[in-house]
Amino acid sequence: MSKRQTIQCAMDINEGNKALLTGAPLRIQHEVVEGNMVLRPLACVSKDFLDDNVNFVRKIKSKNGLWIGDLPKDWKYLDEKLMTVAVKSNGEAIKDLSKGQQTFGIKLEAVKQNGLALRHLSMMHENMHRMGHSSIENTAIIIEAIKNNGDALAFAWNLFRRNIEYTKMAVLENGEAVRHFLGENCNCYFSLFDVAVSNNGQALKYAHRLQGNKGVVLKAVKDDGLALQYAHKHLRKDLQLIITAAKQNINALNYALASQEQISLIRAMLA
Repeated sequence: MSKRQTIQCAMDINEGNKALLTGAPLRIQHEVVEGNMVLRPLACVSKDFLDDNVNFVRKIKSKNGLWIGDLPKDWKYLDEKLMTVAVKSNGEAIKDLSKGQQTFGIKLEAVKQNGLALRHLSMMHENMHRMGHSSIENTAIIIEAIKNNGDALAFAWNLFRRNIEYTKMAVLENGEAVRHFLGENCNCYFSLFDVAVSNNGQALKYAHRLQGNKGVVLKAVKDDGLALQYAHKHLRKDLQLIITAAKQNINALNYALASQEQISLIRAMLA
């Protein structure tokens, strides 16, 4: 069967517009393949067609890896190469792979493409205490995930969320990832949030113990003037902080607790 031929799961495109395909699951993102065809879920294509068009299927997977969930689970060509193509296209595709299919290489590629894919890995659903430790491979996967997306720390084992070094990795990618840290009482609290607010001023809203620290607040408003809203009230009256915040974002004046006269002067100065 020709790749360009309209089959049960494909429709011709008029003037390049995507056709509406009724009856397809809402999670499927229809996309144009081969220029003039929109494919519906591959699950509604016969195995004979799949067997005769393996390279065509690989091309679809390279465009949208999520389609791997529509392949028959026992398809003979559903090998590691095809699964790798899928997760390299979209790390979230790993959610449709079984524990046995989630090899180290596939898991690593998935989190490199999308760190949040960490939540779908079978290893994250295992009891850390029963395992006794995190293997070198599992640690490598978690590190790649949080380096790609700091918020992936939320899906890591608590052992990692209590660790200052792993949390700093996450914070360097996204300052707000500091909210996933579970070691609030450790003596590293100041240094961690100091890095976090420097990287993303909005992280100040999670630094409850440091919202009255002028040095920390100053770093936060230099990065994001609107972070002034999370400072303690006495610091929201501080003219140095107000001016610094307003220079970064004039709307920060909405959170200043200075007099109306002072705020008007600052507006005029920065105009």
